[in-house]
Amino acid sequence: DWSEQADTIAAKVRAFAGWPGTFTFWNGKRLKILSVTPLPYFGNEQPGTVSDYGGDIIVSCGKDALILNEVQMEGKNPIRIKEFMKGYKDFEGSVLG
Repeated sequence: DWSEQADTIAAKVRAFAGWPGTFTFWNGKRLKILSVTPLPYFGNEQPGTVSDYGGDIIVSCGKDALILNEVQMEGKNPIRIKEFMKGYKDFEGSVLG
């Protein structure tokens, strides 16, 4: 739930690492969120919006944002976000849900 505070979501990512895991949906597929870093952020984007913020890929939350470090697309291997972005250029600007 991207409307939650970034710190709360980051804690869930750590707590549920491995099983059951944390995930969201993008383009009709499940995207596991494997590693994040909370970021104090004062943007006004809709929660779940993916943006480039000074070279980091972030997701806006209800309060603050999360820097995505590592993700795993459904049916694929875990990957660092910089590598993921090379293959999925349309990820930036999308809204996760």
